[in-house]
Amino acid sequence: MKINDSNSQRIGLSKMTGQTFFIGTRKANGQISSISRGIDPMEFIELFKEKGEVKVLVDYSPLIEQLHDLHKSYNEKETRDEYNSMFNYWQEAKTYEDKQYRMYCSSVLTTKASDLINKLQQKLQKSQSDGDLTWKLNPYQMHGTHQMVDAFKIDAEMYMDALLIYIHSKASVEINSFKKDTVLSAYGEFLQKLIHEMYVSIVGKGGNNHSESFLKYLAFESASDFQQHMALSGGGESRSDFILRIVQEKKPCELNNCEKGYPMEVAIHYDNFWPNLMLIIEMLKELLCKIQSINDLLKLLRAGGVEWDADGTSGDDLKALLKLNQ
Repeated sequence: MKINDSNSQRIGLSKMTGQTFFIGTRKANGQISSISRGIDPMEFIELFKEKGEVKVLVDYSPLIEQLHDLHKSYNEKETRDEYNSMFNYWQEAKTYEDKQYRMYCSSVLTTKASDLINKLQQKLQKSQSDGDLTWKLNPYQMHGTHQMVDAFKIDAEMYMDALLIYIHSKASVEINSFKKDTVLSAYGEFLQKLIHEMYVSIVGKGGNNHSESFLKYLAFESASDFQQHMALSGGGESRSDFILRIVQEKKPCELNNCEKGYPMEVAIHYDNFWPNLMLIIEMLKELLCKIQSINDLLKLLRAGGVEWDADGTSGDDLKALLKLNQ
């Protein structure tokens, strides 16, 4: 469902399973590029509308409010209180109309968001270093691994919520300031790199080549998931082309079976990724797609030619759309 019907490149948010949201870009041909890298969308909500040659960023306050409803009770008390305090200040700051006071509030909110993001960075880094996944992938030890990744997911989602609030506050006051932004971009790139490292450490299972093991498993055992993970790995092959290539790269071996005339055989070997492990991989895949999409949003804002939705009418449309899809 779209807020507008323009066919130029846009960016938006996809509603997933009624619980989470993330941003994706729609190309001129209608393909949803960021989402297609990872998750097929159930619903797509565009965040840009066209105004002549200029893109207008929709006031996505309703989305932030729904994300807060999902995450406000998560995490340890100190972090949760800081997250809720930031959200409450953001809610209050939006009520003011005076430009100068709104700029002051945005400065305070920037500090609050940065403080929370920096603390979450430390927690996320510690989770990664303490939880070396390469030795926790035994199927009989998966409970502890699930708990570790669940905790990482909570911190990562709160991190992205804070990032979206930071972006919203900055855009609503001075959207052209993104042209010189380095801080928000660094925050986004940090989390994307961290999640990608965790993702690779699991799909690589302690050193095996990702494309030659995990993708083989998907190609033969879980075909519907293959293309999503192929795109995340940076490749563009279709499943059929991938299978053809790996078969052609193998040298046939002669079987010691004289009754059948010593037939030739091509053997394909790959690791087994049991269901509990796949649940963790899917969780990290979703997080990776979310932060990639937020980084795509920041790239578009840095490119310029964007205005803020000052009248707020599209924000009302977005709020109605989110309510409709609950």
